[in-house]
Amino acid sequence: MKISEYPVITTLSDNDLLLIETASDGAYKSISNSNLKAEVSGNGSGSAYIQLTDTRASGVVGGTATFASWTTRPINNIDHDDTSAVTLVSNEFVLPSGIYQIEATVAFYGLFDTKLRLQNVTDATTILYGINAQFNPSAGFVGHSHLFGKFTVTANKSLALQYYTVSGGSSSQYNYGGSVGDGSPEKYASIDIWKVG
Repeated sequence: MKISEYPVITTLSDNDLLLIETASDGAYKSISNSNLKAEVSGNGSGSAYIQLTDTRASGVVGGTATFASWTTRPINNIDHDDTSAVTLVSNEFVLPSGIYQIEATVAFYGLFDTKLRLQNVTDATTILYGINAQFNPSAGFVGHSHLFGKFTVTANKSLALQYYTVSGGSSSQYNYGGSVGDGSPEKYASIDIWKVG
Protein backbone atom coordinates (compact mmCIF):
# COMPACT_ATOMS: atom_id res chain seq x y z
CA MET A 1 0.00 0.00 0.00
CA LYS A 2 1.37 3.47 -0.92
CA ILE A 3 1.60 6.20 1.70
CA SER A 4 -0.73 8.35 -0.39
CA GLU A 5 -3.44 5.69 -0.01
CA TYR A 6 -3.59 6.00 3.78
CA PRO A 7 -6.12 8.33 5.46
CA VAL A 8 -4.90 11.93 5.94
CA ILE A 9 -4.87 13.66 9.32
CA THR A 10 -4.20 17.34 9.95
CA THR A 11 -3.09 17.36 13.62
CA LEU A 12 -0.81 15.18 15.72
CA SER A 13 -0.58 14.49 19.43
CA ASP A 14 2.84 14.15 21.06
CA ASN A 15 2.36 10.37 21.42
CA ASP A 16 1.48 9.74 17.75
CA LEU A 17 4.07 7.65 15.91
CA LEU A 18 5.45 8.44 12.47
CA LEU A 19 7.00 5.88 10.12
CA ILE A 20 10.48 6.63 8.81
CA GLU A 21 13.03 4.82 6.67
CA THR A 22 16.50 5.09 8.17
CA ALA A 23 19.29 6.17 5.83
CA SER A 24 21.86 3.90 7.47
CA ASP A 25 20.19 0.56 6.77
CA GLY A 26 16.94 1.26 4.89
CA ALA A 27 14.90 -0.23 7.73
CA TYR A 28 11.47 1.11 8.63
CA LYS A 29 11.22 2.46 12.17
CA SER A 30 8.91 4.74 14.14
CA ILE A 31 9.49 8.00 16.01
CA SER A 32 7.07 9.80 18.30
CA ASN A 33 5.83 13.22 17.26
CA SER A 34 7.33 14.78 20.43
CA ASN A 35 10.80 13.34 19.68
CA LEU A 36 10.58 14.45 16.05
CA LYS A 37 9.67 17.99 17.14
CA ALA A 38 12.64 18.06 19.50
CA GLU A 39 14.93 17.06 16.63
CA VAL A 40 13.68 19.76 14.27
CA SER A 41 13.15 22.60 16.76
CA GLY A 42 15.30 25.70 16.43
CA ASN A 43 14.16 26.76 12.93
CA GLY A 44 14.81 23.40 11.41
CA SER A 45 18.44 23.27 12.44
CA GLY A 46 18.04 19.90 14.14
CA SER A 47 18.61 21.46 17.55
CA ALA A 48 16.85 20.94 20.87
CA TYR A 49 16.07 24.14 22.79
CA ILE A 50 16.73 24.69 26.52
CA GLN A 51 15.94 27.81 28.55
CA LEU A 52 17.11 28.40 32.11
CA THR A 53 16.15 31.57 34.00
CA ASP A 54 16.37 33.51 37.22
CA THR A 55 12.64 33.94 37.82
CA ARG A 56 11.14 35.54 40.94
CA ALA A 57 7.61 36.22 42.13
CA SER A 58 6.06 39.53 41.13
CA GLY A 59 7.51 42.40 43.17
CA VAL A 60 10.66 40.55 44.28
CA VAL A 61 13.86 42.42 43.31
CA GLY A 62 16.91 40.72 41.81
CA GLY A 63 19.41 40.96 44.66
CA THR A 64 22.77 42.43 45.64
CA ALA A 65 26.00 41.85 43.69
CA THR A 66 29.28 40.54 45.04
CA PHE A 67 32.34 42.61 44.07
CA ALA A 68 35.85 41.65 42.89
CA SER A 69 35.21 37.89 42.88
CA TRP A 70 33.80 35.46 40.33
CA THR A 71 30.28 34.79 41.59
CA THR A 72 27.59 32.39 40.38
CA ARG A 73 24.56 34.22 39.08
CA PRO A 74 21.24 32.92 40.46
CA ILE A 75 19.49 30.55 38.03
CA ASN A 76 16.47 28.87 39.59
CA ASN A 77 14.12 27.64 36.87
CA ILE A 78 14.09 25.36 33.82
CA ASP A 79 11.56 27.15 31.61
CA HIS A 80 11.97 24.80 28.64
CA ASP A 81 13.90 21.58 27.95
CA ASP A 82 13.45 19.71 24.67
CA THR A 83 16.01 17.12 25.86
CA SER A 84 14.10 16.29 29.09
CA ALA A 85 17.55 15.60 30.54
CA VAL A 86 18.73 18.90 32.05
CA THR A 87 19.07 19.13 35.83
CA LEU A 88 19.34 22.32 37.91
CA VAL A 89 20.48 22.38 41.55
CA SER A 90 21.74 25.37 43.57
CA ASN A 91 22.18 27.60 40.48
CA GLU A 92 24.26 24.93 38.70
CA PHE A 93 23.01 22.92 35.72
CA VAL A 94 24.01 19.68 34.03
CA LEU A 95 23.50 19.15 30.28
CA PRO A 96 23.52 15.80 28.44
CA SER A 97 26.60 15.11 26.29
CA GLY A 98 26.60 17.07 23.04
CA ILE A 99 27.54 20.25 21.18
CA TYR A 100 25.76 23.44 22.25
CA GLN A 101 25.23 27.06 21.27
CA ILE A 102 24.46 29.49 24.09
CA GLU A 103 23.08 33.01 24.44
CA ALA A 104 22.99 34.31 28.00
CA THR A 105 21.55 37.70 29.03
CA VAL A 106 21.49 39.04 32.58
CA ALA A 107 20.32 42.32 34.12
CA PHE A 108 22.68 44.55 36.13
CA TYR A 109 22.31 47.93 37.83
CA GLY A 110 24.86 50.43 39.15
CA LEU A 111 28.06 48.46 38.50
CA PHE A 112 31.42 49.37 37.02
CA ASP A 113 33.25 47.02 34.61
CA THR A 114 31.50 43.66 34.56
CA LYS A 115 31.60 40.47 32.50
CA LEU A 116 30.16 36.95 32.42
CA ARG A 117 31.68 33.52 32.01
CA LEU A 118 30.32 30.00 31.58
CA GLN A 119 32.16 27.91 34.14
CA ASN A 120 32.65 24.15 34.37
CA VAL A 121 32.34 23.98 38.16
CA THR A 122 33.19 20.27 38.33
CA ASP A 123 36.60 20.73 36.67
CA ALA A 124 37.18 24.38 37.71
CA THR A 125 37.68 25.42 34.07
CA THR A 126 36.20 28.29 32.08
CA ILE A 127 34.31 27.36 28.90
CA LEU A 128 33.43 30.82 27.52
CA TYR A 129 33.76 34.51 28.44
CA GLY A 130 31.14 37.16 27.73
CA ILE A 131 31.35 40.74 26.50
CA ASN A 132 32.61 43.46 28.88
CA ALA A 133 30.00 45.97 30.04
CA GLN A 134 29.62 48.90 32.47
CA PHE A 135 26.51 50.22 34.25
CA ASN A 136 27.70 53.59 35.56
CA PRO A 137 26.85 53.73 39.30
CA SER A 138 26.95 57.54 39.52
CA ALA A 139 24.35 57.81 36.75
CA GLY A 140 22.25 54.88 38.00
CA PHE A 141 22.56 52.93 34.75
CA VAL A 142 20.78 49.61 34.28
CA GLY A 143 21.43 47.26 31.41
CA HIS A 144 22.31 43.75 30.32
CA SER A 145 25.50 41.73 30.10
CA HIS A 146 25.79 39.06 27.39
CA LEU A 147 27.61 35.81 26.68
CA PHE A 148 27.49 33.99 23.33
CA GLY A 149 29.34 30.98 21.99
CA LYS A 150 29.58 27.30 21.15
CA PHE A 151 30.90 24.52 23.38
CA THR A 152 30.98 20.75 23.82
CA VAL A 153 29.94 18.65 26.82
CA THR A 154 31.45 15.15 26.87
CA ALA A 155 30.37 13.99 30.34
CA ASN A 156 28.11 15.05 33.20
CA LYS A 157 29.61 18.26 34.56
CA SER A 158 28.06 20.98 36.72
CA LEU A 159 27.99 24.28 34.82
CA ALA A 160 27.27 27.77 36.12
CA LEU A 161 26.84 31.26 34.69
CA GLN A 162 29.18 33.50 36.69
CA TYR A 163 29.99 37.21 36.71
CA TYR A 164 32.84 39.42 37.85
CA THR A 165 32.40 43.11 38.64
CA VAL A 166 35.19 45.38 39.85
CA SER A 167 35.07 47.11 43.23
CA GLY A 168 33.51 50.55 43.57
CA GLY A 169 30.04 49.89 42.22
CA SER A 170 26.87 50.84 44.03
CA SER A 171 25.91 47.95 46.35
CA SER A 172 22.14 47.64 46.12
CA GLN A 173 19.34 45.09 46.32
CA TYR A 174 18.67 46.14 42.70
CA ASN A 175 22.12 45.10 41.34
CA TYR A 176 20.50 42.08 39.64
CA GLY A 177 17.54 44.16 38.47
CA GLY A 178 14.46 45.94 39.79
CA SER A 179 10.96 44.49 39.87
CA VAL A 180 8.01 45.64 37.75
CA GLY A 181 5.40 44.34 40.21
CA ASP A 182 2.56 43.91 37.70
CA GLY A 183 1.55 40.45 38.93
CA SER A 184 3.62 38.55 36.37
CA PRO A 185 6.95 36.78 37.12
CA GLU A 186 10.11 38.90 37.35
CA LYS A 187 12.94 37.58 35.13
CA TYR A 188 16.49 38.75 35.80
CA ALA A 189 18.57 36.30 33.75
CA SER A 190 18.03 33.99 30.80
CA ILE A 191 20.31 31.26 29.49
CA ASP A 192 19.11 30.13 26.05
CA ILE A 193 20.83 26.98 24.80
CA TRP A 194 20.52 24.95 21.61
CA LYS A 195 21.82 21.37 21.43
CA VAL A 196 23.16 21.22 17.88
CA GLY A 197 25.05 17.95 17.91
